[in-house]
Amino acid sequence: MRIPNLTFVYDRKGQATKDRPAVVELRISEGRMRKYISTGLNLLPKE
Repeated sequence: MRIPNLTFVYDRKGQATKDRPAVVELRISEGRMRKYISTGLNLLPKE
């Protein structure tokens, strides 16, 4: 069994603008499987 890879992803869906925040998500991947879990953080691009 492989060790899962953990990565933080910002604005995965490309919806952030100067005035609109985007979600920070945790991506868990193992082989070809990927699972996204929301962290509940909403950040603007300059934060």
